[in-house]
Amino acid sequence: MDRYTPAFDTTVRTTTVTERHNTRHTDSVDWEYPFDDPEHTDCMCCSDDAKREDIEKRKEWLRQIEATLANGGEVYASNYGGWPRIWHRVYACGMASCWPYWRPRPTVFVDGTLGLENYDWMSLTGVEVRAKAKEGE
Repeated sequence: MDRYTPAFDTTVRTTTVTERHNTRHTDSVDWEYPFDDPEHTDCMCCSDDAKREDIEKRKEWLRQIEATLANGGEVYASNYGGWPRIWHRVYACGMASCWPYWRPRPTVFVDGTLGLENYDWMSLTGVEVRAKAKEGE
């Protein structure tokens, strides 16, 4: 007995697509964030004291960015350690879930080559205040 077999594939196929979108969670850094988590420090090739110093330096940069933006100033950040430095204007600083971590981390949002870009706190290599808020504004 012959079975019916169509000339085309009748298999049902399903596809699931996961899209991840950058999400800014807050306009301020959560200072309870575990900055010294091994996830961050394992990639640092230096002594424990140097790791602590580096983390504190980056936290101070985040504080400087937050304070400058809160006072209406203009601040620039770099994530490039070479010379000359490449600076981008900072528009926001806070907690965001962005590539590649997709969970809230301290993040700086800058005017980059592709529009609004995010710098993870661990990628900061410098901060520069270029214009402080004018008196009376």
